[in-house]
Amino acid sequence: MFIRRVARALRRNTILILVCLAVALGGAYVLTEQETPSYESTVRVVVSAAAAPADGAQTDGDESDGAGVGAGPISEERATTYAEVVTSQVLASRVASSLLGDPAYRGESDLDGDVLLEQVSARAVPGSAVLEIRVTDPDPATAQVIAQTYAEELIATATDIETGGLGTAEDPGFTVIDFASFDDEPVSPQPLNTLLVAAGAGLLLGLILTGLREALMTSVRTGEEVTALIDAPVLATIAYESPASRRKLVTELDQHSPRVEGFRALRTGVQFADPDAAHKLIAVTSCQAEEGKSSTAVNLALTLSRAGVRTLLVDGDLRRPQVAETFDIDGSAGVTTVLLGKVDLADAIWTHPDTGLAVLPSGVVPPNPAELLQTQAMSQLLERVRADHEVVIVDCAPLNPVTDAALLAARADGVLLVVRHGRTTKDQLRSAVERLRQVGAAPMGVVMNAVPLRRRDSATYGGYQRYDARDRPKKSSRKVG
Repeated sequence: MFIRRVARALRRNTILILVCLAVALGGAYVLTEQETPSYESTVRVVVSAAAAPADGAQTDGDESDGAGVGAGPISEERATTYAEVVTSQVLASRVASSLLGDPAYRGESDLDGDVLLEQVSARAVPGSAVLEIRVTDPDPATAQVIAQTYAEELIATATDIETGGLGTAEDPGFTVIDFASFDDEPVSPQPLNTLLVAAGAGLLLGLILTGLREALMTSVRTGEEVTALIDAPVLATIAYESPASRRKLVTELDQHSPRVEGFRALRTGVQFADPDAAHKLIAVTSCQAEEGKSSTAVNLALTLSRAGVRTLLVDGDLRRPQVAETFDIDGSAGVTTVLLGKVDLADAIWTHPDTGLAVLPSGVVPPNPAELLQTQAMSQLLERVRADHEVVIVDCAPLNPVTDAALLAARADGVLLVVRHGRTTKDQLRSAVERLRQVGAAPMGVVMNAVPLRRRDSATYGGYQRYDARDRPKKSSRKVG
């Protein structure tokens, strides 16, 4: 379940993730193109222990491991010490002065120690007495000259340090073992590495934003979210259609369309909800307005009637009736006029010519709809129409804004709750179910309305629904035997 939720979240936010990835890669590419190439030269110096005094004497407690290139605790310690000397201002100034007088140097004419300190780094190779000096520069030849000069000036500076500036010929124990290298391949920028890091950062940002968006998203988008919130099954999923298509009845749509198939599935769910009941009165409502409860009620009733079920559609929304307008009929005679005794029930019912569906409009909008729905006359009307039809579908007002739907739900055999994908919030759904619970009712099922279909889903619908006689394999004309 968790993996499926994650997969759906990633699928819903694919565009967001791809945008983050594209922005990160684009930014990395621009920065890489604008960055000046940098080349590196490396010189390696081995640091041995300082040479013993000329007379061969050795002071008490002296643990020098002698001159030479062999590694020892003292040699390693000296290498670490002189790694710090390499990045000192004193050595940088000496190198800058030497470079300005070197004809091989082709760098800046106003070179000083501060500039060099930004280009040089040094480290003592662990476990050895080797000191590694690295220099970077926009020109590979200049980097090589600076690195070699650093090695030479380091030895000169070490001699001054070891002899106290007396300039004796005593060996300070420094030997260049690898002269400054020349490499015309830049160490930076590295486009591939930069783009890989940017791709990882972009994906990570996209995933973080996806997580935040999902956490802040309060609307219901999947059937699994519905069943996790309330104790009711999702009976059908009605595909999203354009406003023009939504205004059409299922009898006017392509009978192989996903929307029509969704209402067939809803019809099946309603019929199997209580298969032993000979008569059913089903209230259709929603949490809020504009969630598709009227179109669901109308098209469910048409689908049932088309299947041969004796069905009556009642417009029980006495505040904003939609049924008469949907069928383009006169709605002045209907529920309210029947309740007031002005019109006989049989005269108020209109029959759909194509399917035989019986339709009872709302009638004149009353000033007190809730009070009218609580009357004994309304209870008797519902009992009468239930007895005369196999299924009665009542289009009710939304649950949360007013109490009308809860009043009708208390008299119904079942309640269909319409939830609009991406609009109905989780709190609204919980509140609607709580209103039903307060009157002793509960939703028999949920209809997920206006659910967008991916192209793959549409292709699947079409592939199965159009498997009719013309698509069956043709008989072979080859004779046998």
